[in-house]
Amino acid sequence: MKIIARILLWLTLATSFQSLAIGSPSLSLSTYNMYRGNTVTLSWSRPSGTQYFNLWVLKPGDSWLKFRGGYSSTSFNRYINKSGTHTFYVEACDASGCSASGSASVTVSEPPPPGPSTVRGFSLSTSHIYTGGSVMLNWQPPSSYSGSLYYRLRTKKPGGDWFVFRDVSTTGFLRSGINLAGTHYYQIQACDSWGQCSYSSTLSLRVSSPPPVPNAVTGLTASKTQLNYGDSVKVSWSKPGNISDTTYYDVYITKPGAQPGLPDEHFLWHDNYSATELTRNEIYRRGTTKIGIVPCNVLNQCGPLREVSFTVGGTLPQPTFTRNNPVIRQGEQVTFNWSLHPYYKDAVNYTLYQHAHGVTRKIAGPLADTEQSFTHTLTEVGISTFYLEMCNTYGECNDKSRTALNVQATPVISLAAVDQLTVNKANITYGEHVSISWQHPKGYTETDGLVYDVYVTKPSPNPGEADIRFLWRDNHPGLILTRGPNYRRGTIKIEVVPCLAGQCGQSRAVSYTLSGDTLPAATQFKVKQSSVFAGNGFDFSWQFPEFFQEAVTTQLWVKAPGATTLSEYHSNAPLYAPGQYTFYLQYCDQKAPAICNDHLSQPVTATVKSIKVANLSVDKSHINYGDSVTISWQKPQGYSGTLTYDVYITKPSSEPGQPAQRFLWQRALTETQIIRGPNYRRGQIGVEVHPCLSDGTCGEVATTQYTLDGSVLPDAVQFASEKPEYYLNEPVSFSWKMPEFFKEPVSAKLWVKAPDSQTIREFIPGTGLNQKGTYTFYLQTCLTNFSDVCSRQRSAAASVVVSDNVALLSVEDLSVSSTEITYGDSVTLSWRKPAIYPQDMVYDVYITKPSQYADEPEQRFLWQDNYAGTSLQRGPNFRRGTIKVEVQPCTLSGQCGQLAEVAYQLTDPHLPTVVFKPLPERVFTHQTVTLQWQVHEFFQEHVSYSLYVKAPDQPLSLLAELDSRTDQPRFQYQFKDAGEYTFSVQACDLKTGSTVCSQLESSEMVASVEPLNLTLSAENGKLLWTNIAQIDRYMLEMADCTQGCTSDRPLNWQNIPLSGTDTDYDVTAMTGLRAYRVKACFSDTICSGWSNQVLHDPGARLLTSKIADLRIIAAQIRVRLKGDRCKNAANGQFWTMDLRAPAGIVSYNMLKTAYERDLALTLSVPTCQAGIDQPIIDLYQDYR
Repeated sequence: MKIIARILLWLTLATSFQSLAIGSPSLSLSTYNMYRGNTVTLSWSRPSGTQYFNLWVLKPGDSWLKFRGGYSSTSFNRYINKSGTHTFYVEACDASGCSASGSASVTVSEPPPPGPSTVRGFSLSTSHIYTGGSVMLNWQPPSSYSGSLYYRLRTKKPGGDWFVFRDVSTTGFLRSGINLAGTHYYQIQACDSWGQCSYSSTLSLRVSSPPPVPNAVTGLTASKTQLNYGDSVKVSWSKPGNISDTTYYDVYITKPGAQPGLPDEHFLWHDNYSATELTRNEIYRRGTTKIGIVPCNVLNQCGPLREVSFTVGGTLPQPTFTRNNPVIRQGEQVTFNWSLHPYYKDAVNYTLYQHAHGVTRKIAGPLADTEQSFTHTLTEVGISTFYLEMCNTYGECNDKSRTALNVQATPVISLAAVDQLTVNKANITYGEHVSISWQHPKGYTETDGLVYDVYVTKPSPNPGEADIRFLWRDNHPGLILTRGPNYRRGTIKIEVVPCLAGQCGQSRAVSYTLSGDTLPAATQFKVKQSSVFAGNGFDFSWQFPEFFQEAVTTQLWVKAPGATTLSEYHSNAPLYAPGQYTFYLQYCDQKAPAICNDHLSQPVTATVKSIKVANLSVDKSHINYGDSVTISWQKPQGYSGTLTYDVYITKPSSEPGQPAQRFLWQRALTETQIIRGPNYRRGQIGVEVHPCLSDGTCGEVATTQYTLDGSVLPDAVQFASEKPEYYLNEPVSFSWKMPEFFKEPVSAKLWVKAPDSQTIREFIPGTGLNQKGTYTFYLQTCLTNFSDVCSRQRSAAASVVVSDNVALLSVEDLSVSSTEITYGDSVTLSWRKPAIYPQDMVYDVYITKPSQYADEPEQRFLWQDNYAGTSLQRGPNFRRGTIKVEVQPCTLSGQCGQLAEVAYQLTDPHLPTVVFKPLPERVFTHQTVTLQWQVHEFFQEHVSYSLYVKAPDQPLSLLAELDSRTDQPRFQYQFKDAGEYTFSVQACDLKTGSTVCSQLESSEMVASVEPLNLTLSAENGKLLWTNIAQIDRYMLEMADCTQGCTSDRPLNWQNIPLSGTDTDYDVTAMTGLRAYRVKACFSDTICSGWSNQVLHDPGARLLTSKIADLRIIAAQIRVRLKGDRCKNAANGQFWTMDLRAPAGIVSYNMLKTAYERDLALTLSVPTCQAGIDQPIIDLYQDYR
């Protein structure tokens, strides 16, 4: 708009004046950027001959206005109160006309808000340091300011001027490495984003040179070098001669370890000690101790160590040793306590001794130094003397005789015990007695009225249980006892306790042991029944000796009739063999080793009687074919129990020359009579009857027999032809059955009566019937091994009709190559033409197969029509279940015969493999692909499809489940991350309830997805970005940054039209600083994310060895270094500096200083070229 307006103005001036003799003035402004409400000064030159000036202005959104005319001065102050761009020009005029200057513009913006007030609480951590030291600057933000602030730190060094040394965003800063002596001054400026700053008060810091490092102390001495335990020592020294300032001393102690083998203990005893002497009191650590002195100046710079030593040794100090009571009763406790001097820290141990009745013995120890008391039970009557001995780890001990303490004990009955307790036998056997005797306790007589409690402890009768202890005699007055008879195996302990006036003394014990190889015999063993029938058992009773109470296991043994060895027997266990049985009782205890009684010495006997039915018979001894017989018997005489009966039959074999057949005919009959028949087995029939008990065992067998010897066989039943009507000359076939129970081998003859004939003749099987009409056939059977035994000739008859009807024909030998197949297999069907039909024929082939859907009926259809051959291949097969094939022969004139059928079955534990259609050769992140799959073109089963994906670094997950009846086998999928994707799909047959499925792993398809690394850069006036294959287009956008761009303010992005899939764009025609970004699109709806954002100004110089222009618009900047072998297009190209971090702040100030002073700039970075300065060649800023 500005350019058009000026062109129109010049056209107007050209038409008003013919010539412009006066020169044009030169216009300038006092400022080109200002805030609304301020004044700008316009200044211009005065061309020769100028009489007056006209002043023109173009306000924002307005047209050109002459705001002064006939003006004579060469400057003008114009107050502006409207934001926007104001453009001016000046006309110099004389009588002949006017000439215009060039235009000049001022940009007017809204004034900033009021700037911040001064910071609060500005302070220094110290007012004085030495050169090389540091000082901490601290302050608080200005009060009542809500905008964004940063702080500018200013200083003035000795002899210098004020300068800014750092801009920070925090409220504290450590300034270190101050090496110039003198007074330093500091100020803090609080600055807002408009550049308005306030000044704090000024604080000063005095910096002086440090004092020297002190030399070693002199005159270091100790008052004593040999000390006894508990002594003190004084150490003194003199100040180093090279220092006059305040001196401090660190005093160190090095003393031996508390125990032999432990290292010396070294520690700082006094820190920053100011005097030159000190005393160490009450020393108890044995060995040589060193005291070291280190002098230090006020900067904590310290000189060398000097040491003096002394040695501690001698006699150990006596511990304190006390008792709680000097007089106690016999058996009571006395407690001793002791302690060591608190400063004696060496490890010691304590030993306690007792001297009584001329004997000294140790009663405790050595005890650790942590033990400070001991309680002792005193059983000796009279006075006992106790001593405490203390020793250290070096073998030094105290004089224990100086610690003697006396304790007196008086006697009591509770401690008395019997004397000379004995038993007359130490080892006994079952049934013996023992005698126990003793004497009164020492000091007591029979006149004192003592009585005795006697306890017995004996083993439990049950193994694993604790011994049994009980009071056997209470208050026994004598000194002897007899115990017996004894029956408890093991050791028996007898305890005797003296008692007086209701109080008892100590127990004394004596033991004896009962042992032996054989338990005592039972006092009684008998059988309760003298005899029983077979299948019953015997019960027994027995008794042990009166005092025999051991836990025993019992076992009955039996010797059967005619046996030479014994067998285990359990009471009432059934016995079956008749005869006399001998029984024995064995019992054994349960202790180790176990012992038993002599069981063979006490036998008892009893008898078992046999069981056999009585009066077994049949009602007929000879019978004919088809007769029945009645078999009867009686229960065994004298038997009252319940019986069942098993009946066995023995009959001749149906095969000549084979042995007779014996089998169980009836099991567990409860009646005593049964009918057998009809009978059809020729010969002698044997019958056996076995009486049986409820447990399944049976008694003695009884037998009888009868004979079948008839001369006429029974007639056959169900005699019929295969079909009622036959074609001329077609072989005829018949079937028949003999009566149900007839199993004899027979030969058969067929007799035939032809149409219109009254006579019969023998028929030869396989002979064709060459007359139309009805034939009558008769069947006669004869025994194979008795050819004269036959059925009646005309008893079994059947009729057939013979005609020339084509409908009677059917193919011959119809077969299938395989009756069991799997998915994808083929089968071959074959047959022969009917042999009795002489002309050519064709064939109709029908297929019946299951529906693919579980809720629909089978499908039957004509597969081949008028097929001329006799063999067909069907396949590949993909329909699960039974497939029925029917073949029908037809004449060439169209008449058809009967259907013949054959079937095969498709069974397979798995469905066929599912196969994916291939994806594009290359795929990328954010791209959407269509996954398609199929089983086979002929596969039409009703299945469900389960589609899975395994994304990079993710587990296998389900994408979709589809039903083939309603859904297409396809799915759209978008790749998000780069890496390897594995797709797989599983088909499951819904007719089988999804129990038959394809193998998931066999369907796997792998897609390698490449990352969509879309990188934008600017070089030589062009934007360049990554070339991505298989995309639809790129989208490029820009945002105007001539007024500055910040990360916290949204940018106004505008689209830049692109041609096709170009990967570069020329921006040389763009003006000013702009931000650019690009993204790739695979379709109208699927695109990648935006690339990095690039700032570019075509008019600015490249940053080669100098920084030509630096526009700070964000907290992070990215730097690319010339010759950097580590950063490249594959890993990002750029190093990033964060201006908010301390290192980033340093980099920011370094960049800004280089820009302001027009200095060369190099940068050292931690790359594989670490330590090498590399010049910056490009500067980009990242504000995403």
